[in-house]
Amino acid sequence: MRWLFAGFFAVLLCIPTRVAAQTETNIRITAPASGDMLQGLVNITGTSAADGFFASELSFAYASDPTSNWFLLYQTDQPVTEGLLAAWDTTLVTDGDYTLRLRVTLQDGSILESLVTGLRIRNQTPTETASPVPTSTLALTS
Repeated sequence: MRWLFAGFFAVLLCIPTRVAAQTETNIRITAPASGDMLQGLVNITGTSAADGFFASELSFAYASDPTSNWFLLYQTDQPVTEGLLAAWDTTLVTDGDYTLRLRVTLQDGSILESLVTGLRIRNQTPTETASPVPTSTLALTS
């Protein structure tokens, strides 16, 4: 049964379909958020449930990759509403900047997407810290 689902899902990926914008649906990644620094095992939460849901997948890509090669993290045929979509072991990828994508395939073959950009994986490199802003103090003399 799983092989049948995987084969059907693979065929769906090869069929040209229209991609609907995230604003037309409730699908979304609620965590992590754009700009977040990630280390270790990261829970990815959100909603993949949409009218006509068939399947969903989570993938990531290097932010600097102009070819947009996506690497599959997780796929399922079960919709999620405001819950855990997957766990991402960021220690398995090189430190750098990434984009995370949730794709939901509907029963009519159309695809909905939600992206989170600017994710910073920092397992091996030092984490960036904000430079302190100098403060001035006013001394009153009498």
